Amino acid sequence: MMVNKKNQIVVIGAGPAGCAAAIQLKRYGLEVILIDRDKIGGLVRNANFVENYLGFPKGISGVEFCYTLEEHLKHLEVETVKDEIVSLDWDKSQDEFIAKSKKNQYNCQYLVIATGTKPRRMNLKGEEELWKNGLLFYEPAKMLEKLFFNKKIAIIGSGDAAFDYAINLANRENHITIITRTKDYKSLPLLVKRATDNKLSTIKPNQVIKEFSAKKEKEEIHPIVKTKSKDEIVSDFILVAVGRDPNHLPSEVKLDKFIKDKRLFFIGDLVSENNRQISIASGHGIRCAMDIAKEILNI
Repeated sequence: MMVNKKNQIVVIGAGPAGCAAAIQLKRYGLEVILIDRDKIGGLVRNANFVENYLGFPKGISGVEFCYTLEEHLKHLEVETVKDEIVSLDWDKSQDEFIAKSKKNQYNCQYLVIATGTKPRRMNLKGEEELWKNGLLFYEPAKMLEKLFFNKKIAIIGSGDAAFDYAINLANRENHITIITRTKDYKSLPLLVKRATDNKLSTIKPNQVIKEFSAKKEKEEIHPIVKTKSKDEIVSDFILVAVGRDPNHLPSEVKLDKFIKDKRLFFIGDLVSENNRQISIASGHGIRCAMDIAKEILNI
């Protein structure tokens, strides 16, 4: 049986953008519910260290930052729900949006979508099978939940994320091999230096991945990265970090007409392209909340 819940404002996505919007809306005294299918924090949970967000001069780990978001929401008594929205629609007769999960239906007059990004897959042979068997990952937070130590981990990618993930996993005494397509990296030099200064991390440049496979040794299955130069890189686990794409929800496109009426908002990494920064996402959330408050409260 589907449960129908009515709220003035629904925010979907509890990363920095969604949290900032919900917190500011709550401060205006407006009725808001924050929905996310996973833990509070979004992509930040993957970060090894956040050191460019104001107010944390010594930096803060991604996980710790997510805890601060949770505490902030609890302190202001923002209603949060762990649920996965699977469709969006508009009820013309009731003049409201409808966000549905498998068990619940959320009706609201104002809808904020802050669903962020999803990791890009390489779509190579063997990739799906390794992922299903828990040997290949796209998010380091999922790996850290399993408390990996002293494992051989191959990371594919050359951007900030790949090198930051390498530092994060090497801090757990894992042995990291970063595999890049070229000898030039897209990452911040600071992250490259930190990753390479760590004796547990090495880089294999100029490697074009051809496919993935696996082999069994002593009752354990080891994934293999096969390159076009016929190299085979054997590890315990593989982490793919080759980019991210907007995480759009089903049916959201047909609701675009409500943007001009300031009833529907897309914020944060979902619309920031490659400008994925906590400060930018938070700013989106605050501005969105202020726009909604102006419409409802006439301020």
